[in-house]
Amino acid sequence: MGVNVNLFEAYADRAVLTVSEAARWGGICRTKLYGEIGAGRLRPTKIGRKTVFRKEDLLTWRDGLPCGTVRADG
Repeated sequence: MGVNVNLFEAYADRAVLTVSEAARWGGICRTKLYGEIGAGRLRPTKIGRKTVFRKEDLLTWRDGLPCGTVRADG
């Protein structure tokens, strides 16, 4: 899974990212992001009614993702 570093740099002045921004940065859809929350792998924060993610939590989540391997068929 490739993480879009340029998007993260675009949000450099922000302490938190919204659900849509975090999904875009992670290269996943919002549904998958909510699945990661449900599985306990990612912890959101609430600001009023808005769900956001601290950048530190997103980096910890990213660093915990399994590395992909390429398998040669044949």
